[in-house]
Amino acid sequence: MKRISFSTPNELSNFVEDSGHTLILFGRGWESTFIEVQNSLSMIKNEDIFPVNFCFASVIEYPTFFDEYKIKITPTMVIYKSGKEIWRSLGYQKYDFIKSSLERIVVNNEKLIG
Repeated sequence: MKRISFSTPNELSNFVEDSGHTLILFGRGWESTFIEVQNSLSMIKNEDIFPVNFCFASVIEYPTFFDEYKIKITPTMVIYKSGKEIWRSLGYQKYDFIKSSLERIVVNNEKLIG
């Protein structure tokens, strides 16, 4: 998964608002569960079947993300569409769950939050 770095939390917010579907993986880069989720996301990204921007946001570099994005545990994945949260998953998730969730949200346009 390509790591997109942000100089400020505001840059992350702007990126999310200006993009279509964006999946953000919030976490601590050294956690084994984070690494496993990141590997699953990399495989899905390499399949290139979903029009989704994938990025990583470090809660170590920016502890304010905990409050700003309501992060309770890490890793946490959040999908935004044009700046609005449409899906959230807390903790470790396997490849199949992530891929099927993306298919339901991005391809089938299911509304899972709200």
